[in-house]
Formats: sequence, C-alpha cells, structure tokens
Amino acid sequence: MGNTNLNIGKNCDIGKNCNIGENVIIHNNVTIYDNTTIGDNTEIFDNAVLGRPPKSAGNMVHKLKESYRDLVIGKNCSIGVGVVLYVGTVIGENVLLGDYSSIREECKIDDYVTIGRHVAVNHSVSIGKGTKIIDNSCLGSYLVIESDVFISAGVIFTNDNKMRLNGKQVDKKAGPHIKKGCKIGANSIFLPGVIVGENSIVGAGSVVTRDIPRKTLAMGTPARIKMKISEKEKSNSIYV
Repeated sequence: MGNTNLNIGKNCDIGKNCNIGENVIIHNNVTIYDNTTIGDNTEIFDNAVLGRPPKSAGNMVHKLKESYRDLVIGKNCSIGVGVVLYVGTVIGENVLLGDYSSIREECKIDDYVTIGRHVAVNHSVSIGKGTKIIDNSCLGSYLVIESDVFISAGVIFTNDNKMRLNGKQVDKKAGPHIKKGCKIGANSIFLPGVIVGENSIVGAGSVVTRDIPRKTLAMGTPARIKMKISEKEKSNSIYV
C-alpha cells in the first residue's frame, strides 16, 4: 500500500499487493483480498468484501476458471455497507454501489453507474456509462446494458430458457441486451436473449418475451408494442 492518506477503520483485513490510491476511506470490518486495486477518493463502508474468488460446491452449471484477473475499482466510488465484489470485475469511476449489492466475477461497470441496494449482478454482465439500476433487481449472467439506461426496482433479467440444473452452461449470448437510453418499469421480467432497441420504454410489470424495436413503448404480459414514442413522451416517464 504505502499510502499515507489512507484512513482505515477497525477490524479490517487487507491482503497482499493491494494498490490503494490517495484519500481512500475504509470503514470497519472490511475484507480486501490480495491484488485488489482501489482508485483515489473512493470510500468503502462497513462489512464490504472486495476481490472475493468464486467458489463451487460441485453443483454449478457455470464452469469456474482456475484464475481470474484482479478486481479493479476506479476513482471517486462509493461502495456501500455489505457490498460483495468478486475478482475479475472492473468498476469505473464515480460509481455508486448501494448497500448489500453483489457483483460477481468478470463484470464490467462503466463510469457514473448507480446500482441500488440489494441488487444482484451475476457473472459476465456489462453495464454502460450513466446507467441507473434501482433496488432489488436481479441481473442474470451475460446481460448487456448500454449507456444511460434507467432500470426501476425489482426488475429481473433471465438467461436460461431450459432452467437447467446440470449439463452445458448457457451461451454468452443468452442474456438480454438493453440498448442505450431505455427506461424499464418496476417488476418487469426479461426472458433470455431478448433485445430492447434504443430509447424504448417497457411499462411496469411487463414480461418481455421477444425483441422490442427502438423508440417503442411496450407493456403487458406478454409485452406488446403499444406505440412509437417521441422524445417528449419518453422524458415524461409516465409508464415506469
């Protein structure tokens, strides 16, 4: 470490070869595994676990690697109480991670992303710049969310139509793809592989079973296209 401006609370465990920047604040009972990088001016709240390796008890479909790249956290981030970040993930700058959120291995979180409390992010998820994800959402592996997307509370993204307990793991294209500028209403559910076009709106409580074109309002169970939307209608956010 060697950082004279590092502020560390009680009962913290910091591993070997960690690269911790200037003016970092680490609160009580934080665990940081070996080789983790933390950028300047980042604050890590109580009971967070950073750089955790994934572990299988022999019952996972997803095959774990023998080794992963290090966890990297950028500058000016806020890591909430009880957050768990796995190895191989890269967190950009000015990212807010809400209390008790969890981000699995090999995810990429771009700059200015906000992830709310109790959000579960599975492995190999990509989240674009400026996106906001509200509390209690569940992001399945291989999900792609582009920039400036708003995802309301309790949204679920799935990635396995077969709901398999064993056998071959899901394909890298199994996750939904949410393109830039979309707004997703609360408690919506997305089936594997669906694509939501740029600047579209998905109404609250929808079940998305097929692709949605760009600049479209879709809602219902299953979600159906209701109309094309203008920028004015999109900014009103009356459907989410």
